[in-house]
Amino acid sequence: MPTQNRWRNCWKCQSLYYNGHGEGNRGVCPRDGEGHGVAGPDFTLTYNQAPSFLPSTYQNEWKNCRHCQVLFYAPNLGTCPSPYSEFGTHSSGSGFTYDFHLVHADIWVDTFKNQPNWRNCWNCQALYFDGFDDKGRCPIGGGHDGHGIDPAVYNFRLPYPMSPSIQLLQTGVRVVRVLGVGFTPEAKVKVDRAVHNLGGDYNYGNGEVDTDRDGEFSTDLSWSRFAAWDRIDVGARDTGSDTVASSYLNP
Repeated sequence: MPTQNRWRNCWKCQSLYYNGHGEGNRGVCPRDGEGHGVAGPDFTLTYNQAPSFLPSTYQNEWKNCRHCQVLFYAPNLGTCPSPYSEFGTHSSGSGFTYDFHLVHADIWVDTFKNQPNWRNCWNCQALYFDGFDDKGRCPIGGGHDGHGIDPAVYNFRLPYPMSPSIQLLQTGVRVVRVLGVGFTPEAKVKVDRAVHNLGGDYNYGNGEVDTDRDGEFSTDLSWSRFAAWDRIDVGARDTGSDTVASSYLNP
C-alpha cells in the first residue's frame, strides 16, 4: 500500500498541508498569506490503492492543492488562498495526481499512533484539525467549520508511524554525543540524562534540541561532576508525537 509522509498541521490555520517541498515552498496560509507554520506529528497518508479493510472505514478523492499545499476534498473544489489560483479554488493540477484515502474509523489502535479530530471544512474543503477551541483560519474568513457536533460528519484519524532511536558515543572524558534518527522532522526533542558514578550517586541534566528535515539530530551532553563515571542513561522525547527513545552507555 503506497504511502507519503511529511504531512503536517499548520499551527496558524490548522489545515493539513504537505511539507515535503523544502523551505522555499510551504504553500500559502490564509491567516497571513505566508507559508504554513509546521507543528505536530509527521503524518503518513495512503494513496491510490485502497486499504485492505472495509470500504466503509475510509474516504478517497482527497488531493493536494498545488497552489496552497493543503489537502482538500476534490469533488468540491472549495476556496484556495493562493494568489496563483486561477479561479480562486483548489487545484491538484492536470494529469496523474495522488488520490489520498483517509480513515474515519479507529482501526489504527493496534498498528500505528494516530490522531483523531480531523475534519473537512464545509466552506473551503480543506482538512483541518478540529481538536482545539481555535478553529484556525478559513480562506473565506473566520475559523473552519466542520460541523463537528453532527455525528454523521466523518472524524478522520491520521496515522503517524514512529520508530525513533538514539545512539550514544563518548567523545570526551565527560562528554557524550547523542545521535537521533526517526524523530518528527523540524520538531523539538527533550533530552534527559542521568550520569551514575562508581559510588552510586547520580547527576541529572536536561535540554532541548531541534530535528532537521529528515527527523535527525546531534547534540553533545557534558557534565562537571563525576570524572570517574560508571554509566549514563539518556532519554529523548519527541514532542511532535510524544514518543520516547532511550539508551545507555558505559565508558
